[in-house]
Amino acid sequence: SDLSQREIAQELYLSHNTVKTHSRNLYRKLGVGTRDEAVRRAVEVGLLTPPGARREVVGTPDRAGRGRPADSPNRARTYSTG
Repeated sequence: SDLSQREIAQELYLSHNTVKTHSRNLYRKLGVGTRDEAVRRAVEVGLLTPPGARREVVGTPDRAGRGRPADSPNRARTYSTG
C-alpha cells in the first residue's frame, strides 16, 4: 500500500496508535521489520495471494455471491500488494 499508517487509520476510522500496534504485532509474528518484508512473508506462508495470481474458487457462495477459495472455508482473501 502507498498509504501511511496514519492514512490507513483514517480510512478505517481507527486511531493511529491502533494501526501502529497491529502493524508491530503482525511484524513480530511474521518475524519481519518492514511492511514490504511483511507482505513478502505473508505471500510465502499463504496468507496473501501474490499480485496477478489466480485463486481457485469453490464451494458455496459467500454473502456477496462469490465462491470461497478452496483453502479458506470461512472467507475469501484477496489483497493488492502494490
